[in-house]
Amino acid sequence: MKKEMKAFLDMGIVESLYLKITGENPKTIVALQDGFNNTSYLINGDKVFRLKKLSDTPFYSADSEGQILNLVAQNRLSPKVFFFDRTTGNMIDRYIDGNHRFCNPLISEEDLEAMARVLKRLHGVKNCTSEFYAEQRFSTYKLRSGEDLHDPEEKKIRDLMGPILRNEPLVLSHNDLIHDNILKNNDSDQIVLIDFEFAGLNNEMFDLASLLSENEIFDEGKWQLLLLAYFGKDAGEGKKKKLVLFMQYENYLWFYWASCRYKETNYGGFKEIAEMKKKDLQHFKDFYKMNPDFFIL
Repeated sequence: MKKEMKAFLDMGIVESLYLKITGENPKTIVALQDGFNNTSYLINGDKVFRLKKLSDTPFYSADSEGQILNLVAQNRLSPKVFFFDRTTGNMIDRYIDGNHRFCNPLISEEDLEAMARVLKRLHGVKNCTSEFYAEQRFSTYKLRSGEDLHDPEEKKIRDLMGPILRNEPLVLSHNDLIHDNILKNNDSDQIVLIDFEFAGLNNEMFDLASLLSENEIFDEGKWQLLLLAYFGKDAGEGKKKKLVLFMQYENYLWFYWASCRYKETNYGGFKEIAEMKKKDLQHFKDFYKMNPDFFIL
């Protein structure tokens, strides 16, 4: 009964907020998902109202996300935004009836090539001024999590990654390409990206690694296909080694992020992510044992 009352009250708050922002009375409100950082509602069957919950302090900025959403929406890389509050991060955008689940270990060659084109377009968007700061995040998440894997390979990975992150060009990147943040329109097959909370300037390889690692696409043939679709004739063995390095680096990064979030919120979903990342870390440790030359860039 308490749960039902809370849901009723939540809907009442959503209705009041939507009315205040738009001047329109919502006829229908349907809860879409209760995510880690947001709660989303489908309003009148055609708009999504996102209410921001947790923020990735000190790295999240609603103002920066608003700027980035404006840039990507102009390039049709995300749903049309009707409202964005640069103080709270609450937003209203167009609802797209689509498939989140096509990004999975069995992703088709056509969809993987389409994702390469989407990322190429995203990375070509200019005028972003916000940076992702991967190394600062890594150190902060690890410190705040209170965790330490005591893994000598972690230091080796970070030592290799440091010069790459510091010295190579940065492009506008999504940085969080879990399948829930990638949507293929059921009518047109157009792919759009959503939830740009982690977006910012970063190395182009971070997104390629994120797409594969976050969706457990561990087929090496698909790694090579993505690199070919993105880099063309420049997709040599060196790019593959770099891709693997980024995937393992991101596994460490998100392990400490999830551990940090679990410590701060006690929310079980974060603990599950941390455990999944530990499993993925072991997958790549086994890969490196079989392919020791991949540590040599």
